[in-house]
Amino acid sequence: MKNTDKTRDELKQDYSKKYRNDNYDRIEIMVPKGYRQTIKDHAAKFQAQVGEPSKAGYSPQGSVTAFITRAIQETIERDIALNFIKDHLAHVRVMEEAVKHGIIKISNNQE
Repeated sequence: MKNTDKTRDELKQDYSKKYRNDNYDRIEIMVPKGYRQTIKDHAAKFQAQVGEPSKAGYSPQGSVTAFITRAIQETIERDIALNFIKDHLAHVRVMEEAVKHGIIKISNNQE
């Protein structure tokens, strides 16, 4: 079958498939039986509350894919923030020890 022999719907499906393959990676996850419905219900209930109903990947009824993508992104952001805080606290502790042992002197001069 030549490209010209395809129906409009077939051409649209081909384009959609090519677009998905060119722009998205597919990740498959397994969850306990019935949990997908829990995720879907949660996504539908809280999607409007996250303030992104028009964002790509969000459907009016709440997309499981969009919810999982948002959950992953928020987890990555939280992990990065926590790592930054831990690093910062480690530096503060080193400075406190240096002050405690007289390696660093802090002046209370107010000008």
